[in-house]
Amino acid sequence: LSPVCLGSLRRAAKMDYANNTAARGNDKIAEITETMNQVKQTMYTNIDKVLERGEKIELLVDKSDNLNAHANQFKSRAKTLKNRLWWQNVRMMLIVFLVVVMVIYIIAAMVCGFALNEC
Repeated sequence: LSPVCLGSLRRAAKMDYANNTAARGNDKIAEITETMNQVKQTMYTNIDKVLERGEKIELLVDKSDNLNAHANQFKSRAKTLKNRLWWQNVRMMLIVFLVVVMVIYIIAAMVCGFALNEC
């Protein structure tokens, strides 16, 4: 082989090596780009989930505030009702007491007279 042929072969081998290295570099870039796209898609999905979770948390906070307000209102009304029923019970006991005293007086008045001076 002549030195010119060897030079051509060397140049051809160097060109093949350079092309293969460039092709591997392009494959590596494509692989990295694909990985980046997957990471971006995952991040977008995670951000969407966080936003949805935030909306759900806001909804739960609103519901808990509403429940708290209703609980306070219920507590207030229950206390008012309890007091009203207590007074109603006191009045009823007072009426029963007065009726019992009246019945005892009537029985005593029949036996001893209405002035209760004959006993």
